Amino acid sequence: MDILLDKLGTRKVKILELLISEDRYWRLDEIADRIKSSKKTVQLDMKMIQHDIAEWSTDEIKLDVSSRGSFLKKSNDFYMHKIYLSYIKAGIPYHLFDALFQEDIESLTYFAEDQHVSYTSFYKQIKELREWLDYYAISIVNNP
Repeated sequence: MDILLDKLGTRKVKILELLISEDRYWRLDEIADRIKSSKKTVQLDMKMIQHDIAEWSTDEIKLDVSSRGSFLKKSNDFYMHKIYLSYIKAGIPYHLFDALFQEDIESLTYFAEDQHVSYTSFYKQIKELREWLDYYAISIVNNP
């Protein structure tokens, strides 16, 4: 998945891509099996997706959750890239890059605290970013 998506954003995108893949209702257990997550996790993610869609205030997509399952209604002018961008902007990697270019970051530890993320979790994401950035000869260092 996209390196700029965090774990939650990746799961939400996987769920939405699955719902978009076929014009039918998807049962919770089917979604959980397909994205390899628990039913409880998918159920919580679905609630967040419903909230996200309501927050976007768009008529392009509507999530119908009923006893039959979940169905994503989409208009002909719906493009998934809008969702990707929204979830990328909500993630820690995006906020880090934004802060690196817009602010003065005292340390990665303080940045993690400011983002309300444990340093361990943050470090895992930074490790993945560092590997990706190495390809472009860009580095993020803890103590320059």
